[in-house]
Amino acid sequence: MTERRAGPLDAVLFDLDGTLADSMYSIAEALAETLGGQGYETSPEELMPHFGPGMQSVIRRAIGVDEAEAERLYALYLPSYYERYMPDTPPLPGAGELIEDLAARLPLGIVTSKLEAGARTLISNLGWSEHFGPVVGRDTIGIMKPRPEPLLHALAELGIEGERAAYIGDTEEDLQAALAAGVAVRVGVTEIRSERQLIEAGATAVCRDLPAVRALLVAAIEGWPGALPTAATAAGSGQP
Repeated sequence: MTERRAGPLDAVLFDLDGTLADSMYSIAEALAETLGGQGYETSPEELMPHFGPGMQSVIRRAIGVDEAEAERLYALYLPSYYERYMPDTPPLPGAGELIEDLAARLPLGIVTSKLEAGARTLISNLGWSEHFGPVVGRDTIGIMKPRPEPLLHALAELGIEGERAAYIGDTEEDLQAALAAGVAVRVGVTEIRSERQLIEAGATAVCRDLPAVRALLVAAIEGWPGALPTAATAAGSGQP
């Protein structure tokens, strides 16, 4: 068993899609294919700006249908995505190193808008199951981000208060949920949202990639609370 060093930061929670898993475009492809097959012509690029909590909401916003039609389309999309697209989902660059480094230091968890079973399958496919404790999906407690309850559920399972935790996500809803849950360190990753959008949603730091997230979190573990900037951007890997 790896000995975990105690530090001022006691746990880190992550979103999954677009934060650790490079899945956003494949999700958009699967959804565009489903919608096109039902007469709603669109593209992955047109769908991605609408991404947030719950694919039914994405469908409603993207093509302007009512809740019943969104549910019907979602039911068609789901098996196509899980069977044909999800198995080939790769990690985002730096995700494996980030997870292995942090897992040796403190407990980790996942809070995602995916169904819990799908999230666990993806985590297993990526070889990460041993590194994560709680995995909270949209159906775990029947409440979704941006409500705080999914994060509070994961924190309660770990026995850790939000003021001693971090949450990393890539959408406004991720940061809003973390803020409402009292999570002290809220890191936004600019996968599909801008720095400004993430800061306005409650991020205490914004990073362009996961190596930058890793540097920030290691600094937070070893030097709380001044290690992380407030609403600042970490460049990460020298990329523009």
